[in-house]
Amino acid sequence: MPDDDATRQYDEPVELPGHVEVFSDVILGADVVSRSGFALLAGIGMTETADPVLVPMLEWSLQVDAGGTGAESPPVVRVIPFENAAYLLKDMASDLAIVTAQLHALSAGGIRPVAQRIDATDRFLADVEQDIKASRAALARLLESDSSET
Repeated sequence: MPDDDATRQYDEPVELPGHVEVFSDVILGADVVSRSGFALLAGIGMTETADPVLVPMLEWSLQVDAGGTGAESPPVVRVIPFENAAYLLKDMASDLAIVTAQLHALSAGGIRPVAQRIDATDRFLADVEQDIKASRAALARLLESDSSET
């Protein structure tokens, strides 16, 4: 008897932005991150010379619309070191660059993604670029104030 999943008929299409219908278990079950965020947590620590220092940590929360159903799953909340957030962004950006190049190569075969979705992605990335610049400027000011105090 054939596997039910292998022979399943896809009666219910999923609508994506740009009015695209898809028939796929992978896409039908895709999660959508509806919210994510960082909240600053800070403690006070001491260096080896007993100087007080701020120890920045972040509460990282992630809210997911499970399976694209509109029903949000409970948020995932973790506490991570401040610099780990920059690592996460770097790692995700690196991976996104790779899969974007793969998408470009794949679309050279004649079937292309919906322009609306690509435009939305580009707008998000432009926002990321501005936010990263603002974060780096704030870090530079923090380092400058450190060097002027020594």
